[in-house]
Amino acid sequence: MSWNIMKTESIVSAVFALGTAASAWFGWPFALTAGCAAVSAVFALIAGRKG
Repeated sequence: MSWNIMKTESIVSAVFALGTAASAWFGWPFALTAGCAAVSAVFALIAGRKG
């Protein structure tokens, strides 16, 4: 199975982006929201460099 279309980094980034949205929506602590956003951004950058 090839990961050419959807790379693992892209999937991780998307999952943490959803986590960021969920934590903001439900009013969870800011540290959790910021943490999810940071992880999502890092993995998005990794996926962008590899792609």
